[in-house]
Amino acid sequence: MFFMKNLIKIKQSIFKGVIKPKIFLILFAFIFSSLAFAATLTVTWLDGRIPGGNANCTSFDGDPLNQDSTEDPMDVAFSTDGLMVFSANKSQDINARSVGNLSMNRLGTAFDMTTVKNSDCDDLDAFRINVATGGTYTNGDGELHRKLENMQVVDGGKKFFIMDINGELARFDLSTPNEFDTFTYVGKLSFSNEKDSFAISRDGRKVFTLNSTANAPTVTTFSLPGPYDVSSKSETHQVNLTTLGLELNDGSDDFGRDIEFNNTGSAMFVLMANDTFDGSKLPFSFIHQFKLGKNFDVSTAEYVGKYQVADFGNVHSSREGTGKPRGFTFSPDGMKIFIVEIQGNFGGANSVDQINSFQLECPYG
Repeated sequence: MFFMKNLIKIKQSIFKGVIKPKIFLILFAFIFSSLAFAATLTVTWLDGRIPGGNANCTSFDGDPLNQDSTEDPMDVAFSTDGLMVFSANKSQDINARSVGNLSMNRLGTAFDMTTVKNSDCDDLDAFRINVATGGTYTNGDGELHRKLENMQVVDGGKKFFIMDINGELARFDLSTPNEFDTFTYVGKLSFSNEKDSFAISRDGRKVFTLNSTANAPTVTTFSLPGPYDVSSKSETHQVNLTTLGLELNDGSDDFGRDIEFNNTGSAMFVLMANDTFDGSKLPFSFIHQFKLGKNFDVSTAEYVGKYQVADFGNVHSSREGTGKPRGFTFSPDGMKIFIVEIQGNFGGANSVDQINSFQLECPYG
């Protein structure tokens, strides 16, 4: 109603000659953008995929790629053209698996997980990030731990930022955009251990971290000395999101798992995961949405609402589509959200370690 009344007033002003058509288009876009963030996410599940391996292929590090690409996936990211999907995993290098915890599969169609490929050895790869940061295969050392938590592709695919389980955030520069096998390790930022997820502003001058401590959804803002500069950081703001209206579940623990922004920085999304069962279901995980009065400025955040992370397909009917979400990302146009979840098999349902695709009703909402 607010939108329609203002649109009518603007149209009347155009006819009276008060507002020029070009100004009308700008005002229309502004009002429509504001309207888009008036409601929380409305999603439809499209697909759940476990990208396959290929026994005839070996990874960048010379490891066999005979297993699938997700084992305890913590986050998902795409190349800037949408033709590669990456997962940050914790357990690709244990038990029957022996590859790095950064996995890659190519897609036939951009941002369409139903077209994921593994038939050709160029279609998939894996990387040991601890080795990429100066460690060795046998000792598992390096400036980053081998177990990964979070990642983001930035600067047109020229840079990858990857966070490990200890809060170490590494920057890799790629000589060929999006092709991680062309990486050079640049350096890292060290955060405290409870910071397991992050986001970077569009200009590369801010890093936002989300605490993973139980029932403490704290977002901290750090400024960098220059775009994507990992030589130092300075804390500029911190807020516990419960003071802005985020409500925690009573009687069980909520953990901050991922933080994301829309493409302009005018909206922030935080995943709070809760693995507590209600009977056979897991209904207590939510993505919380905030609108920002100033782009990428969390001090101007206002709470909008929450979306129950559910409706996963390929799950046993008694689960009613619930799972254990760990990380998420959006397509560049905001019309799709991708969520990794680690819900184990139940009653024969093969839902474990899926990358789930959801269609949104409107961009980022």
